[in-house]
Amino acid sequence: MKKKINKIRTYFRREMKKCLAKLFCVRLRTLNVQDQVLMPFTSLHFGTMTYYYVQQKVKEN
Repeated sequence: MKKKINKIRTYFRREMKKCLAKLFCVRLRTLNVQDQVLMPFTSLHFGTMTYYYVQQKVKEN
């Protein structure tokens, strides 16, 4: 049972990384003035960067 859970977990992580990578690429392609505010965060951990990005998207909508 534990092995199965771990398998699911690693699979989920892999899929998440793919999604984040896509998001990240799209983000880099569509840079605008607002997005440049986020650029300093890119040096930080990838997850935190995405968090800030999502937060900004939420504010925009």
